[in-house]
Amino acid sequence: MPAPPSPRLELLNLRYFTVDLSLDHIAKVKSTFFASTGHRCYSFDVCVAKTWQARTRALVAAGDAEQECIMRVCFFANTRHLILKADGVAAMGFYSNCFYPVAATGSRGEVTGGRHR
Repeated sequence: MPAPPSPRLELLNLRYFTVDLSLDHIAKVKSTFFASTGHRCYSFDVCVAKTWQARTRALVAAGDAEQECIMRVCFFANTRHLILKADGVAAMGFYSNCFYPVAATGSRGEVTGGRHR
């Protein structure tokens, strides 16, 4: 019996980019965010937000700047530590990965014009 054909993979024309955010810049954004909201955020939050903002600005530059649309970002958060705390005895034998998708949406104007620069 012959082997089934290999699946066809669509090649995407993805673009790679590197962003450098200095520790001083991250600290400034965190401080500004705390001063205006009273809530703390993590360095990871700043990095995701700045990447989302830069990507959205690039899309605006490449397309119709007048058309308002919803922009989305999604990443996966490790929740294994929450399982281990949930039931210390039963969870001690848990050795698998556990992650949860985290998503946010905002209008293009909200994302590109973020208050916490």
